[in-house]
Amino acid sequence: MLLARIARSVSAYSLPSAKVGLASATRTGYTTTGIISADGWKGVHWWLNITAASGTGGLGIQLVTVDPLNLSTIGGYQFHNLLNGVALATGFIYPGAVSAATNNFVASQALVVPPRFRLAVSHADASNYTYSLNYALIE
Repeated sequence: MLLARIARSVSAYSLPSAKVGLASATRTGYTTTGIISADGWKGVHWWLNITAASGTGGLGIQLVTVDPLNLSTIGGYQFHNLLNGVALATGFIYPGAVSAATNNFVASQALVVPPRFRLAVSHADASNYTYSLNYALIE
């Protein structure tokens, strides 16, 4: 039943809600998307496309909660797997999701996304990585 619900949601986000969070660029430190408004959405699916990597340190993804009244950030969920090579990695947050980490599927978390949030890419060191971060909201 959960898989059928996710399959319906996947078809709902294929084009309308797919967005570029961070355009491809070389970066050396913590970088966040703009504020993402999730009014009416339950989850987010993200893709981190690493096209050049130093091979040291690593990158991680974080969902950072944004206070809807004053727009300050107040923490969030950290995907702990660090990626340190060229790869396309993905993960999602959605109610009822089963947490798993295999190959380049980093993880899922059974949460509802907050009304306002940012996606962030954390760097374990100051070495160069070239990557883009895309996302889609899920009903």
